Amino acid sequence: MLYFTSSYLFNPRDTNGVSTFRTRRGETVMSVSDQYLVRGGIARAVPPIPGLVVTFGGRWEGVPVRDLIGQSNGFRRPGYAISGDPGFLYARWGYVFSCNVPWAIERNRRRSVPDIANRIHGDAAFADYTLNIGVSRRF
Repeated sequence: MLYFTSSYLFNPRDTNGVSTFRTRRGETVMSVSDQYLVRGGIARAVPPIPGLVVTFGGRWEGVPVRDLIGQSNGFRRPGYAISGDPGFLYARWGYVFSCNVPWAIERNRRRSVPDIANRIHGDAAFADYTLNIGVSRRF
């Protein structure tokens, strides 16, 4: 089976008024940024174990330099990570247990609006991998 999911979080608010304690022009308050996530891959049942499905796919997630709606001022660390995304699902007793561990293959810190205005390229920190665990129940 093939799977695909995507989401985009729109935040039309420009800044939230929270101080960053930074002194560079345009970085004194926090930006309220958009975020995005795209996942896709293949899933395959493991016949000897009823209810078990293994998955492998890719994941692209990040924060854009500029929001689609509203302004993009304030401090943010825009960029993206592309990851391999292995995992599994196990369905039993009306529950679905899931686990996936995306590990970063590529990371790219983009220049923010204040970075461009100040003619610098800011810092960033990306996780090497994450652990995502979920439980859902059908009623």
